[in-house]
Amino acid sequence: MEIKLLQKESPVWVAGDPIHQQVSFHAEAVVPDTAEDVQEIVWTRGGLLLKGKEPGLHAASVTGEAWASVLYLTENGQLERIRLRKEFEIAFEAETSDPDALPHLAWYLSGLQGKLLNPRKLSVSFEVQATLRSFQRGSMLTETALPEGEWRGLHVLKEQTSALALTAVSEKQFTLREQLPFSADQIALSQIDAEELNFALQGTEQVGSRCIVKGELQLQLLGRDDSKLPAKAAFRVPFSQLLDITEDALDQSSIRIEPNSVYLDWTEGSGGERSLDLEVHALLQFSSFTRRDVITIRDAYSTAMPLSAEQCDLALLRSAEARTCVLSADASVPMPDDLQELLAAEAKTGPLERKEEIARIPLYLDVLYRSSDGSLAAARRSAKLDVTDIPADAVILSQRMSSFSASQEGAEIRFSGAAEIRWERTETEKISTLSLLRLDEEQAWSRTESPSVYLVRRGGESLWNLAREYRSSEELIRSCNAEDAKLLLIPAET
Repeated sequence: MEIKLLQKESPVWVAGDPIHQQVSFHAEAVVPDTAEDVQEIVWTRGGLLLKGKEPGLHAASVTGEAWASVLYLTENGQLERIRLRKEFEIAFEAETSDPDALPHLAWYLSGLQGKLLNPRKLSVSFEVQATLRSFQRGSMLTETALPEGEWRGLHVLKEQTSALALTAVSEKQFTLREQLPFSADQIALSQIDAEELNFALQGTEQVGSRCIVKGELQLQLLGRDDSKLPAKAAFRVPFSQLLDITEDALDQSSIRIEPNSVYLDWTEGSGGERSLDLEVHALLQFSSFTRRDVITIRDAYSTAMPLSAEQCDLALLRSAEARTCVLSADASVPMPDDLQELLAAEAKTGPLERKEEIARIPLYLDVLYRSSDGSLAAARRSAKLDVTDIPADAVILSQRMSSFSASQEGAEIRFSGAAEIRWERTETEKISTLSLLRLDEEQAWSRTESPSVYLVRRGGESLWNLAREYRSSEELIRSCNAEDAKLLLIPAET
């Protein structure tokens, strides 16, 4: 006789394995005829804009726009800027053929390098690290049980464990529009050369089956002041977005925000005060996890006849963590002998490097200084930051310099700052549950051939194992013995 065990399922989203891609490309720009020849590149800054995602049956593609702003010195010692853009596409081989699968993207600009090809031509190399994960609707096994009916002599061992269920996956386009005044302690930039956007998440608040995502947009502008030297200005713009998560419970969430477009412009009031018009379009990608109990049948036996079983394996999600790792830097680097005065310094991170058990991130310093003959000059220096607490299987979502400062100490530059790396990882565990029982009725045991009661010295065995060995039940053993008994009476089940 075969008994097919009942298996209850609930609808969930199923996440495919992350697909990683690394792409490199370059863009070139020519200095206008009206401008002076380029003598030296001071620094290169850039970013990525997400333009579209196209899921397919066996592949998915992402289109984007990379931009770069290059600050350079001309032959006559003036600072000038040239800005360029490059459209690109990344193709991913999809694991699923579901046309309704929803892909989520995490990417960042890991490498950016400006190069002077000749006095009239610049080239910028981009390196993009991208991860795509596709989600499709599926089901999760939550309980295995015996079908209804009387099963004489049949016993099953149930086990309850806890797992995370991916209950909602969504995305939402949103727009931030603000007019940001310059405060009294900020330098009023006369020109914007580059901008850096960072969406800092501050938490979620659940309202029934909806979730409010809270955070702030951190905007840093690199430009020049009235004296035409590099300067910075920073702004913070709070935001919140309401999302439908379909369930009343939210135990963990994963949130990614990628900008689609950025618009910046100066406005000037009647009193001469300046403010910044800001408009940012972005895509919010959201997934939520709810903790659920999963009941499985780990073991079974019959006191009446031999029993064999088939089992199936389950992969349960134990954790889905998203963290931010902060690496501190504090060191000195030697500078050229003609350093007279430090004017400005910028820092950026390079791609994460892993070698055996060691992980490092390169740090590049771009320095503008006044030389001993009074002219402007630029130099680049580098350092390494050790990474100690990012798991090897983690997916890097972003990395950037969250703070940086530099000062001159004789012929050296002392710098300090922090590099911020956001990463995410999930941890699964495989467990088994019985799915089919086979009872051999033709080989049923004769009850007259075995004792009706056993006396057993208690060791480290569980009552379940004792009951199985002596064809009894846990309930019968408990009813015949004291809780701390050293010798156990084990009656056979009749």
